[in-house]
Parts: sequence; C-alpha cells; structure tokens
Amino acid sequence: MQTYSPFEKAIKDLQPADLAILNTVSEGWYVEYKSELVNARALAKAVSAFANTYGGWLFLGVQEQDKDDPVAGSFPGIPNKDVDSALQRLRHSAAEHLNPSPHFETKIFRGPCEEIGLNEDASIVAIKIPQSHTAPHVHKDGRIYRRVADGSEPKPETDRFILDQLWSRSKPIRKMTRKWIDRDPEFSEAEAKTPYVRLLFCVDPWRQKNSWLGASLSEIRSILNSHEAGIPSITFETVYTTAGGIIARHVRGNDPHNFVLTWKIRRDMSCDIVLPLPLYTPHNTEHLIRELDGYDHDKFFIDILKEQEYNQPRIADLNFMMSALIGVVSKYRHLLRLAGAEGEFYCKARALNVWRVLPFIDIKAILEEFQKHGLPISIDSTLTVPTGVEPESFLRIDEPVIEANSYSEQITSSVQAGVIFAGISMAFGILIFIKGESENEDLMISYDELRATADRAMIVQQNRNQRHI
Repeated sequence: MQTYSPFEKAIKDLQPADLAILNTVSEGWYVEYKSELVNARALAKAVSAFANTYGGWLFLGVQEQDKDDPVAGSFPGIPNKDVDSALQRLRHSAAEHLNPSPHFETKIFRGPCEEIGLNEDASIVAIKIPQSHTAPHVHKDGRIYRRVADGSEPKPETDRFILDQLWSRSKPIRKMTRKWIDRDPEFSEAEAKTPYVRLLFCVDPWRQKNSWLGASLSEIRSILNSHEAGIPSITFETVYTTAGGIIARHVRGNDPHNFVLTWKIRRDMSCDIVLPLPLYTPHNTEHLIRELDGYDHDKFFIDILKEQEYNQPRIADLNFMMSALIGVVSKYRHLLRLAGAEGEFYCKARALNVWRVLPFIDIKAILEEFQKHGLPISIDSTLTVPTGVEPESFLRIDEPVIEANSYSEQITSSVQAGVIFAGISMAFGILIFIKGESENEDLMISYDELRATADRAMIVQQNRNQRHI
C-alpha cells in the first residue's frame, strides 16, 4: 500500500537539504510539524492517527510558518544531546501507549545544513508512518485517533462505520498470507515419499516496510553462488528469472530433474525455500551405519532403534537441515542488505511428507532423551511451525547483539539459524532450549553444539558422495 511522500527518494536516501521541499508542504492529512520535543502521550496520538488514516510524516524540529500558511517556515531542530532520548521516547510511546504498536521508520538529519538553516548543534527527526494493516491502533486513553482534513491535531474516532473499515483493513493481507502458507510445492510420485522442509522468509508479514530488491540478476547470482569462510558451502548454480521473481536451485551433485534445494525469491524479499531432507529407510543395521558414517553418536542412535524395536524406520537427518539453514540465512542476510532492509526478519516453516518419520540429531543429550522417553515419530504428513496461517503467527528472527569482528557474520547466521532449527525440531517432537534463553529446562543446547552438528553433516555428505563415485 502506497503512502504519501513529499520526497522523490526513499527515506533512507534523504539528505538534510532535501527537507527544503517542506517550505511548500502544508500540515494536514499527511504531514505534521513539531518545533520541539513533545511528551510520549502526544507522540503516540500523532503516530497512531497517521497509521489509522492514510499514513504520513511527523517532523520533530520543524517550525510551521503560521496558522494561515502552515508550511514549514524554519528548521530550528532539536538539540543533538536530546536526539537519542527523542528516539527512545518515540519507541516507548508506541510500545506503551498504543495497542497494537504500529510500524514506522525514522531518519535523523544532523546539522549543519545551510540550505535549510539548520545549525551544527541541532538535528531534525523525520518519522514516516505508513497506513497500517493492523488498525485500529488504540491509544492508552481508550480512544482511536485519526487525521482529519487539514487539522494538525488528531481527533478521536467514534463512528461505527469508520471503525468497521479500520478493523477490516487487514483482511486482504490475511487472505494473501493464508494462500501463501497453503501453497506447498507440487511433487512427483517419488518425491511425495521424501520429507522436505519449506521455509517462508519475509521482512514483514504485514507488508508495510516496502522493501524492494532492485539489484540486477548478476548481483543476486553473485551472492547465491558465493562461498563465505566459516559458512556451510551451499551454492545455487542455476539462477533464472520468472514472472514472480527469481528461482535459484542447488543442482551440483544432484539429478537436476529432481526437486533439489530450491529458492524462490520475490522482489519484496518474501521467499520460499524448499529443502529436501536426507531420508534413511535401512533394511539392516550395517546399511544405516554406512549412511551415518561421520557422525559422533550414530551407533548410540542405532542402539536406541534396536532397543525400541524399530525394524523398518524412516529417519530424517535434521543435522543436514541445520547445515543448510546456516548457509541460507547467511545468503538471505546479504540479500536483505542489498535491498536496504537488513535487521530482523520473519520466518515460518512447514515440514512436508513426514508421516511416520523419526528425526535424528547428532547430539548426545538429545539422544539420551530419546533413550529415556522414547523416539518421537510424526503422526501427521505436514507440520507447521509456528502454528497458524495469520501474519502474526510468523516467528520473528532478531539480529543478535554481538561484538563486530571477522567472525560476526558466521556467529549471527548460526544464531539465527539455530532459532529456526529449534522451532522445526519442536515440530518433530524435540524440545530444544538454547543456552542463555532459559535456565529452567533440562535439555540445554548451545549454538556451538548445533553448529558442530552442521559441520559433521557436511562430512557425512562428503562421505556419501565418495561412495557414489
């Protein structure tokens, strides 16, 4: 949904001199000027009013000309020492005074700027608020505020017809999201017997951030084909365009006619990644030992199968999934930077064709749980995590706060992949708690342990490839 802008650039590309256009832009439906900082309650009123109506811009540190001509008259700014507190006040006002909290973007314009008369010790804060799909945003005072015509002050809304329109605003997004989640890939008869994990990534499930991957196909290919030190080597050798975006396939070492690791990338950075899981259906113990050659605890796992009398098991190798997740998350992060949308993203996963499948993770603590409480087995063909088909059901994958160094990309990708992995594992019946997130559970797994399983999965795959040469 488009939001009015007085500028011809994206907010991230604006420079202080670009604010000069505001000398011709009046306060009203889409714009509000504040010459100085206001309290949290007033900030929340202004932000929610724009989100509930047509969207708009709030400028802190801009003085209007006068009431008869309410354009930007001067740019006194706010003191630089108050900028950080202004941003904190803005975030807190939205979180504490509004339910739900609307999406918005901010930009700080620091002086000096001769074109608009902004001094070097002052800054202007611009807040862009799109029309919200999650309206109405109710203020802490119990009122729903909306912009009204050329008034600079939002007015509380009580009209039942308008309120019904606000409540129904999310329906198209909800319908689109349900269709997206339910649109599983088509499999051949043979592929329908193989387990797959389908990952749905997006910048914002409510589609309000307006992210756009405008990069050329060659730039995208470069990222998808690159090898990064310390990241599992997953490359997409076949990359081509379609009407809906870009298709990337990992065909090396695979039959290209099969449904191999496939990535559908749309320009709005919503993605479908379909990952086939290695499936073992051993007829005897020797066969399984050969397939699991390279893992640390393969014999322990086989002993558990024998103890619990699984004579013809169907085993999904989740260790390979962890390896693939790290590689995919790392490449997605690079694509987000290319689209100017780096930071947190959202994820949902669906495990497909997993009826009567047993999971295997090469971590001793997990296998000890299997030995003690029994092997989990999927009784459904499809598992969805988190459950639900609504935009709010997506899992938010935050960017961890870590010290910037040459290993930070590896660590960040591993941590984010670990969060996704833990969610998918839970769907398979394995409740994993990452160390540091909770200290009250018995089964604590570190990111290093998960990363180590991914490294061993690559060794197992190499051993398997050598046997097939």
